[in-house]
Amino acid sequence: MPVSILEFWKLAVASGLLEPARCKELHASFAGMKGAVQQANALSLAEWLVADGALTRYQASLLVAGRPGPFVFGEFVIVDRVESGRLGRLFRALYNGTHQVLLVFTAQLAGGGSEADLLAEKTLAAIAIKSPHVIRVHRFVEGTPHSFIVVQDLQGQTLREYLAAQKPNLEAACRIGFQAALGLVAMHTQKILHGKLSPDNIWIEPAGTAKLLQFPLVARATPQERLELPLADYTAGELAGAENAD
Repeated sequence: MPVSILEFWKLAVASGLLEPARCKELHASFAGMKGAVQQANALSLAEWLVADGALTRYQASLLVAGRPGPFVFGEFVIVDRVESGRLGRLFRALYNGTHQVLLVFTAQLAGGGSEADLLAEKTLAAIAIKSPHVIRVHRFVEGTPHSFIVVQDLQGQTLREYLAAQKPNLEAACRIGFQAALGLVAMHTQKILHGKLSPDNIWIEPAGTAKLLQFPLVARATPQERLELPLADYTAGELAGAENAD
């Protein structure tokens, strides 16, 4: 059941998304609309705030449900949650109100809560990879109780989704393969093994550029993971051995 209008405004302030003065200003504007007093409820108010640009639809939906977030993590403000697909459960956020990024919370990673130092080390290694054909990892943000990794925002689809929708011509297929290889060169230059190269881990941007997904969206492969059946067709042969591949 939606909250009341008064509760909605309290939640908006508690969330850190709107200052009290801004809420009063917006409330006055909303109340001044024709028929607002008779028809007003938290749902109609939320829709109005989304249309006005004061809140995103994701933010408004949580406030209407009685949840104040959390949305604000220092310089990062969550604006949306990816609900499905390869990026499902990740959060889109604005950095300093302008630059959109993806946030991967360490709690979403296996053992994230107990391996903060290791995750920070892996993040630093991923940051060193600078290529237009590997997703950019920006920083590791450690906080209490929430720590997260900041990754470039991605628009587009996986190579698997791309191939399911169309059959690329020879030129497009060669371009994708070549760009993926360039991404591997950039990773290998930093002595980092991808180890899980597959259609699900190659991202195709709207303009057609191919990028390799890497940590933290792809866990690093180890010999102990060599029997994962979904990757059987793509895993490097040396991962079948007992030693770490290089």
